[in-house]
Amino acid sequence: MTKIGTQTTFDKMTGDELRQYNKDLKKSGTKLAVSDYTWEFSDYQEKNFELTPEEATAVINEIAPGVFWLENQQIRILKDGSVEASGTLLAAKAINELYPELKDLIPVSVPEKLDLYAVGGISIKENVLTLNAKEFKSGIISPVSAQILNENALYFEALYTSVPGLVIHSLEVNDQGNFEVSALIPQTATITKNGSAT
Repeated sequence: MTKIGTQTTFDKMTGDELRQYNKDLKKSGTKLAVSDYTWEFSDYQEKNFELTPEEATAVINEIAPGVFWLENQQIRILKDGSVEASGTLLAAKAINELYPELKDLIPVSVPEKLDLYAVGGISIKENVLTLNAKEFKSGIISPVSAQILNENALYFEALYTSVPGLVIHSLEVNDQGNFEVSALIPQTATITKNGSAT
């Protein structure tokens, strides 16, 4: 988070207090609804940095554990530059909050959680995600055609474009096996529960 620079205030909690609150949320399994909170982002700055696979894993798992749509993520970069990723998509939560227009189009009930595993290339240019998956498995149907994942990359863009004004100019794997990132990132995030006094 030091590399990214964003300072988060969640219901007036910051620093160690917020870290402990997030730990308690994870331990209890409590999930918060994005719509129950007002999200304000400001002080946008251009940032250029590298993240190791371990740092990327930590960011995805810790950035907003109470409201995020992924959990238990693990990211590894293989010798050929491919990214191996596994984890759990909170499918029902993601559909309700990110893709409500899809709810009536899905012919089966959406599971609460869906384990995912994928291997392949990944890059982002000006917020457009490109996937070159070689292997893709889901907890319900395994294996799934990797082409399905590649053709539906735009649905994964909502995981980061849900932050207004965030622009990932580029994200790619470099020769050192790290993620190289250039982005316009808010340095202040203030999240307040709707109806609470400020």
